[in-house]
Amino acid sequence: MKFNKSEVSMGGSYLEEGVHIISFDDIDRKTTKTGKEMWVLTLKDAKGATTRKNILDNDYKFDNGKTAFETELERMLYSISDAGFEIPDVDFTFDNIDQFLKSKPYKAFIRVRPQKNDPQYTEAIFISKDQFDKDIEKQANDAYRDWE
Repeated sequence: MKFNKSEVSMGGSYLEEGVHIISFDDIDRKTTKTGKEMWVLTLKDAKGATTRKNILDNDYKFDNGKTAFETELERMLYSISDAGFEIPDVDFTFDNIDQFLKSKPYKAFIRVRPQKNDPQYTEAIFISKDQFDKDIEKQANDAYRDWE
C-alpha cells in the first residue's frame, strides 16, 4: 500500500463543548455489557458535527419517583417541543422511541459538556430553548469581554 495523506479519513468532526441545535441522525438499539437495553442516538448539527447520546432502559428511580429513562425521555421531548415540533399524544415507551424519532426530521437543543466522572469525554444533555438562549448570550458576553 502506498500512503497518500490526502486520501486518509480521520473520522468526522465532533460537537464541541457548548450549546447546539441538533437533528437526530441515527437511532440504534443496543445492549450494554450488563444486559440492559439502550438507545444510542447520533445527534448532528447543521455543519455535520456529531455526538452520541445513550438512553438506558433502567429501573433507577429519582426522588420524584420517575425512572432515569422517563426523565431523559421527558427532557428530550420538551426540547423537541421547544424547537417548534408538536409532540403527539401517545404513551411513549422504550420500545417506540425510534418510531417517533424516525417519523419526522425533528430538531432539539443540547448542551455538550465534560462528563462529571471522566472530563476527557463529553456528554450531551437535552435543554430547553430558554436555557439555549441564555447560554448563547453568555458565550457572546464572555467572548466580548475576552476581546476587550
